[in-house]
Amino acid sequence: MAAAEHSTSPARNTEGRDTVREPREALALLSAEQRACWGLRELDGRPYEFVAEAVGISQDAVRARVFRARRCLTQALGTWR
Repeated sequence: MAAAEHSTSPARNTEGRDTVREPREALALLSAEQRACWGLRELDGRPYEFVAEAVGISQDAVRARVFRARRCLTQALGTWR
């Protein structure tokens, strides 16, 4: 017996693309260093000490980068709230 075909509407496909596009565009607003610090801290859950060592900056600088990244992402993704 053949499996039923799963199809989605064009509107749903567009909605899905938009859902991925907005965070990607917001992350593109960050500097490479901000993205690295934010990703290691927020996505991977790494401690500030680890992030500082990995990126090659001080822990205070990591905290500042993560803070700025959070602020930028919050502003850019305000509609997601």
